[in-house]
Amino acid sequence: MKKIILPKTIFGAEVKGAMQRVLSGNKVSKNDINLPAAPSPSINGFVYVPSINLYVAKERSLHEKNWNQAHEELQKQGNQMLTIPDFWKFVDYLKNGYSDKNEAQRILDNLFKVGKWRAEWLDASFEKKGKDLYINSLHRFNNGDLTPQNSEKLEHCLEDCYADLNSINNQGLLTQKSPVQDLSFQDREIKIFSHR
Repeated sequence: MKKIILPKTIFGAEVKGAMQRVLSGNKVSKNDINLPAAPSPSINGFVYVPSINLYVAKERSLHEKNWNQAHEELQKQGNQMLTIPDFWKFVDYLKNGYSDKNEAQRILDNLFKVGKWRAEWLDASFEKKGKDLYINSLHRFNNGDLTPQNSEKLEHCLEDCYADLNSINNQGLLTQKSPVQDLSFQDREIKIFSHR
């Protein structure tokens, strides 16, 4: 009879004491287990973001296009704009998961550094339906009309103020005011914080 040698960990969880933990009722959450990230094929010019299973361009393009034209061109290319929540997941991945920290910082600076105004088209439009405001996303051209594939009632969010970037709702919109409301944009950077 051959001796079976068990590994010390399985899927990031320690094997020793596992039976006792299970029998005692202590549960292990997915956050307690450090699974290795599944490798993804590299595509030149793009960052793969595992949490949303999307490749996001490292550089902005279509600067000369308006929002509708950008959608049309992206759709022709087989690409799409990021939704607001996907944009924040991309930012979070650059800050906390991307292996090339220098490149991640360069991309973040390009998105958020103030001095020259920055802008990024995101896949969101807003529409009033009755007394409620709705956020529309996943826009696609259909017979020449840009129509949203998703529409949902807008959750609580802020209007017209400096916001705390840690306060993001499920739709990716900010919900809490920044304690500082009088920032001068001259020679300042917006500090990017994780939204977890």
